[in-house]
Amino acid sequence: MSNRVEEALMNRSEEYKHIEAPEQMEGKLRQALKGRKRGISLKSVAAALLAVLLFSYSFDSLAYYGIKFMDYDQLTLGGLKQLNEEGKGQEISKSCTFSNGVTVTIDGIMFDENNLVAFYKIQSNGEEVLEDLLENSLPKLHLYGIRPGGYYSTSGHGMNVDEHNMTFVDTLKAPEFYEKWMSLEVSLRVNNENETQSIKFTLDRNKAAERTAKLDLNSEAALGDYRIVFDLISASTMSTVISGRVIPLTDDALNAFDAKTAEASFEVPTIRFDIMSDEEQLCEFSGNQSVSGSDIRFTSRSDALPKDFSNLTIKNIRMNYMKMVDETVKISEDTKDLKISDDLAVKEVYQDGNIINLVLLSRGIPIVGLFDGERQLEQINGEELNNLGVGTPDENEQAAQRVYSFTNPDGDITDLNLSLSSKYIRYTKYSSDTVNIPIE
Repeated sequence: MSNRVEEALMNRSEEYKHIEAPEQMEGKLRQALKGRKRGISLKSVAAALLAVLLFSYSFDSLAYYGIKFMDYDQLTLGGLKQLNEEGKGQEISKSCTFSNGVTVTIDGIMFDENNLVAFYKIQSNGEEVLEDLLENSLPKLHLYGIRPGGYYSTSGHGMNVDEHNMTFVDTLKAPEFYEKWMSLEVSLRVNNENETQSIKFTLDRNKAAERTAKLDLNSEAALGDYRIVFDLISASTMSTVISGRVIPLTDDALNAFDAKTAEASFEVPTIRFDIMSDEEQLCEFSGNQSVSGSDIRFTSRSDALPKDFSNLTIKNIRMNYMKMVDETVKISEDTKDLKISDDLAVKEVYQDGNIINLVLLSRGIPIVGLFDGERQLEQINGEELNNLGVGTPDENEQAAQRVYSFTNPDGDITDLNLSLSSKYIRYTKYSSDTVNIPIE
């Protein structure tokens, strides 16, 4: 399978539109190193339906005990995986077929007040290879009901089963409490034209994931030139969402969130934090941000809360932000103390077997790529470096040495024409405050 399709399978976020802020920012930056509106005019119908449906649904009802959605074990984690193991969710079992012979089957959904998760399969016509039929395009989901505009996808991931089959798990915005009769539109680009098929179903609120908490927090923490206000927590056996606001205390702090160009949007700060239970169980939160003038709001999502806790604390409240470097320099084993920017220098380059190691001195975590001519070498410790600083306040306040390791997939690392490209440096600023969540 081509690299483009593999990347699309493992990370669908870049394909989705209407997302307030990119969730997978660093993935986009690393890629940079490689160089339907639908109007609804049924207001009277909606009002009548709202009056009928308002008292029909309860998100506090127990989840339905049904049939496990098969072949999704490798695509689910945490609460979602547990619910599927227990056979909970709503079965859909409906398919649609496009003119190129590709069939999309919606096996089922799980939903709560926060999200709706769709479990679906993509199949070829049984004769041609699915990758060839898709032509590097993947189906996109959009859910419609009464609400104008419907409910868009916020993230998704999938895997290749064989040359004729793929499986996916996509997360969409949760339908409003009054929704019942739904149409899941599946669109696919075929021969350079978009085709759309609809799968209709009735949303069964009795099969919603069980609510575990919904609390007004009204708490805040200081973080540099900002106040972080936590407004609401909504949790179920499937997911947890915390919403709040970022209040800038200076004009410069407000301007940091002003993304008027595509380039500037990479530098917009993002809020992240963790919830720790008394049993030292940890949930990491991240998500979307919405900026309108001086009104900065965030909606952070995580897995279901740990079970059997007596207290919860929001800690490691942090703000990630980027600064552009955009420099490329020639390097070799003779390179010593080469300054790239005020916050980044190459201290040393050395080989260890088939591995090329770069010792970088930096504030923050540089996002870099190593090239042999036009070919990019493979970084083997990128994930480890990406996790640096989590839970460690003020790590980037002082310059530190870090080793970046690369290898040549072709095996030969002699006579290489090496160049180091750095696009951005990621910084993390921490709050020293914690927030206790009241347990009721």
